[in-house]
Amino acid sequence: MTMTKGKQPIQAKITRAILLTSTIVLLVTGSAYFAYEFFTFRETAVDRMAVLGEVIAYNSTAALAFDSKEEAYDLLLALRGQEHIVAAALYDEHGELFSKYPKEFQNELLPGRVVRDGYYFDNFYLHGFIPVILGEHRIGTFYMMYNLKVLSRQFLVFGAIVLSVFILSLLLAWLLSSKLQERISQPIIDLANIAHGISENKDYSVRVVKQSEDEIGVLTDAFNHMLTQIQEQSVALQKSEKRFRTIADNIAQLAWMTDETGAITWYNQRWYDYTGASFKDVGGWGWKKLHHPHHVDRVVEKFSIAIKSGDIWEDTFPLRGIDGNYRWFLSRAIPIRNESGEILHWFGTNTDVSELMEVEEALRLSEEFSRTLFESSPDCVIALDIEGEILSMNPQGLKMLDINDFDQYHGRHVRFLWHEEYSDMVLDTIGKAQNGRIAHFQCSSDTGRIGVRWWDVLIAPIYGTEEHVERLIAVSRDITKLKELEQQKDDFIGIASHELKTPVTSIKAYAELLQNRLKNSDDELAEEMLVKMDAQINRLNNLITDLLDVTRIEQGKLQFREEYFDFNELVRDVTELVQRTSRRHRIETDLDETRLILGDRDRLGQVITNYLTNAIKYSPRADSIIVRTEVRGSELIFSVKDFGLGLAPEDIPRVFERFFRVGDPGHETYPGLGLGLYISAGIIHRQNGKTWVASEKGKGSTFYFSLPLETHVSSRNTKSILE
Repeated sequence: MTMTKGKQPIQAKITRAILLTSTIVLLVTGSAYFAYEFFTFRETAVDRMAVLGEVIAYNSTAALAFDSKEEAYDLLLALRGQEHIVAAALYDEHGELFSKYPKEFQNELLPGRVVRDGYYFDNFYLHGFIPVILGEHRIGTFYMMYNLKVLSRQFLVFGAIVLSVFILSLLLAWLLSSKLQERISQPIIDLANIAHGISENKDYSVRVVKQSEDEIGVLTDAFNHMLTQIQEQSVALQKSEKRFRTIADNIAQLAWMTDETGAITWYNQRWYDYTGASFKDVGGWGWKKLHHPHHVDRVVEKFSIAIKSGDIWEDTFPLRGIDGNYRWFLSRAIPIRNESGEILHWFGTNTDVSELMEVEEALRLSEEFSRTLFESSPDCVIALDIEGEILSMNPQGLKMLDINDFDQYHGRHVRFLWHEEYSDMVLDTIGKAQNGRIAHFQCSSDTGRIGVRWWDVLIAPIYGTEEHVERLIAVSRDITKLKELEQQKDDFIGIASHELKTPVTSIKAYAELLQNRLKNSDDELAEEMLVKMDAQINRLNNLITDLLDVTRIEQGKLQFREEYFDFNELVRDVTELVQRTSRRHRIETDLDETRLILGDRDRLGQVITNYLTNAIKYSPRADSIIVRTEVRGSELIFSVKDFGLGLAPEDIPRVFERFFRVGDPGHETYPGLGLGLYISAGIIHRQNGKTWVASEKGKGSTFYFSLPLETHVSSRNTKSILE
């Protein structure tokens, strides 16, 4: 086979050089050439083996570090192109055989152990032991066996030929062989020097300049290609490691890794931030120091069992932080296996669950307290769903309602517990609770053997997640005895008021008679005393009238007289009358367009008078009151605004209740029974209107009532105005 110049095989070049030298110096230089070639061959063989050995030893660090025999064998397969390499092997750091080439080569023919580093000639073989270094630690040894038998036979033939002319051709052969040898050995030496520099500097971007197209050129290309692969793998490994560390150091959990025995080999930054410990202190099995002494034995035992079985490990335990306090962590570790299923590492995380455990404990205590409160409450407590259907009832409630079989009531709507006439009131109260408000009502029910009972029922919302109302709770208190007492009180007030009305009327008549007889007399003191007595009699008469009105309201017997009248005219008349009795306050009016309404003029005048006198009484330091009327759609709205003491927020909802008086110390000097606004509200509601108040403590109040513009009120209708 013919080859162009510069592309001939290296063996052909050596043969050609030997033939040329033999022709020139013949037998004279044969002996010298033989000796030179013999030592040069040994040196070249060592150099070649050194280059290959150092490259392969360097590339085998990853395979040994990650315990990958497949990668190691793939690396040794690169020696297939080296026909003089009989065998090669990798030994781990303990001197145990890790991988060999070829696979069928007998283990008995390989060295049983690593003798010492270096290259050794043994008969017709060259042996080399090259250390595999990772960082500053030796993790294994690479071994190669080089066959010298072929070239040894050639030297025997040449020795016989040139022996006779050795002395005569010594000088000439040496000069010629030196020149020829340089062309072959120098590129290899250059390649070895570059490989050595790369090994020391770890700069895989360096490339060897290709000087020829022969086997050395092929070796140069292979070497450069190998460097490219190593560089790419190194960059990828660095990126992967950096990405892993970035993720691991920034996750919320404490993370760690162990070897196959469970000894810790790595912690993420979160671990060090929480514990404040160094790896020297908590590496291996040193992590036990940070565990609570009451739990550490259990944790170690459970983790050891998982390591032996290869199962996923999970446990919860307290771990000491840098501040010396313990926090609870949920820990989990999974095994990382190779392709053969063997466990290489364990990867674990610790998640802080202290707040969750505290919430769970608080929830448990809260549920236990709620259950105790629910079961021991003296009232009837009923748990409802959001629609008002019964979910559960406490034992006291079952007893109070005389219920023997709760299953008959479970899932039914709570309104069926009370008389049907209260259904709308129950549904309205439930609607308020569904919107987050606490509301109550009073009603009656039949309770089997116990009979008719009266109840004060409060329905409140129960909030779930995201502040949404999820359930309702109804608390019913038996007020039958209170109702009976109130009825007795109302009966007494009614009877007493009626009985007092006649003598008071008689006293007033006698007082007026005496006053008329003394008008023309000179006894001014007696006349003054009669005027004061008449004023007190009028006051007593008003109180009796209020009490009678309250009784009539309670019994639904308050009489109304229907007539059409101008509402603004009524406001002007009442305002003018009240203005005459108050010299300090100026009553201002701001009246909308005049309207005729159907209603009881005297009763509405009574309400307006009550609003005005209250405004005057409770604004002693002010000097003005504003009266307004306004038409809004189909409603007529009346209001009285004062600039007096005002009401506290908690008093506003109760201001129209019977006998209610503000408990503020500043109001104690103002007389009254607290019936005026209650009667006013009864009159307005009886005429299908509404009453309300807007007030701010220290800034005055505005009392309102509204009436429909088309009102149909019958004086014969005796239905209670409070319904």
